[in-house]
Amino acid sequence: MASGDSHSERSDKKNGTHADGTIESILDEWGDVEFAPLPLNDVVAIEFSDEFRNIFGLLLTVQHRKERSERCLRLSRAAIKLNKADVTAWRFRQETVSALAREKGAAIWTAELPFVTAIIMSSPKNYQAWEHRRFIALHLQQFDAEIDFVDLILDRDAKNYHAWAYRYWVVCEGRAQSDELGATQWFISNDVRNNSAWNHRWLLVKDLDLPAREAQMRLGAGRCRHGGAEWKRMEFCACAGCVWCDSRICEKSCKPDFGKR
Repeated sequence: MASGDSHSERSDKKNGTHADGTIESILDEWGDVEFAPLPLNDVVAIEFSDEFRNIFGLLLTVQHRKERSERCLRLSRAAIKLNKADVTAWRFRQETVSALAREKGAAIWTAELPFVTAIIMSSPKNYQAWEHRRFIALHLQQFDAEIDFVDLILDRDAKNYHAWAYRYWVVCEGRAQSDELGATQWFISNDVRNNSAWNHRWLLVKDLDLPAREAQMRLGAGRCRHGGAEWKRMEFCACAGCVWCDSRICEKSCKPDFGKR
């Protein structure tokens, strides 16, 4: 069983309707559709492989048809494997998953997770893959599981911007900010210079009510190397983001404006 296959893709392989998932078998499966290979650009020629030109030529043709079936899932999978950042292929897959969910039920959302997980694990800074995961997560509403997945990615690269941006979205959708403050404290204790963790914490603090925000700012101030003078600057800042500044940055950039208090 290939890693990253969706439920419907695995079922078809088992039933023998889709033998091996190769480009050749995908094209054979779409033998009833006439299409032209992706044209080459005469001005700036890119040496696409024949497989690439055929799959994307077929995809562009099918995209304009009404069909959104299980073989469309297999076609989109082949296209994304060839170009993991292709917006058209990801959009086509989203439309197909949505159509199949309406036709066959919500289980398709869960079945889609292994595919997008495999893509992110192999390409963790892929905008389109993270956006697709958000699309799936919106329907599943299992936000604690999404935090666990982000933790897995951050364990590999604690400053992955895409993972942190996705994490904040998950928090905004369905996870308590108070739980996340403890998580950011863990990341910061492991690397006090992790600006991504500090920025995430600032976003959380910004969303809190004023008394809780002030308490978190005072806690953040303890991370400054020289304490006192820098905290005096921070407590008058209009922007709570200063909690992630170290003492040198505070000294240079924290400019209290008493008139705006």
